[in-house]
Amino acid sequence: MYEMPGLQAVVIATPTHWHALQFIAACEKGLHVFLEKPISYDIREGQAMLDVNAQVKEYIESGDDGKIHEVKANRPAPMQKYMCTEKGGKPRWRDQFAFSRGVMVYWAH
Repeated sequence: MYEMPGLQAVVIATPTHWHALQFIAACEKGLHVFLEKPISYDIREGQAMLDVNAQVKEYIESGDDGKIHEVKANRPAPMQKYMCTEKGGKPRWRDQFAFSRGVMVYWAH
C-alpha cells in the first residue's frame, strides 16, 4: 500500500501491537499519519517511533520541504488525573477509560 502512486497519508487503526511498524514504514515513505491511540504497545516501540519523528523534525527544520505556513492540532480528550481503577488496585493505562481504550482485547478479563 505504501507504494501506491499519489498516496499522501494513512490512517493506522489496527491492533496496538502493529502500530509501531506501520507508523515507522509510513514515516520512512514521507506520508502523513493519523494514528489511533495508544500509539504503541510498549515503551521500546514508542521510543523507536520517536526516533523516526526526530528524523522528520530534522527534515522540516532543514527547510527542504519549503516554508510551512500553518499547522493545526487538537486535543479532544479533557485533562484528567491518572487514577486507580474503580475496583482499586494498581493504576494501569488500560484502566483509564476516559483516554485509553486502544487495546482491542483486555487480557486481564
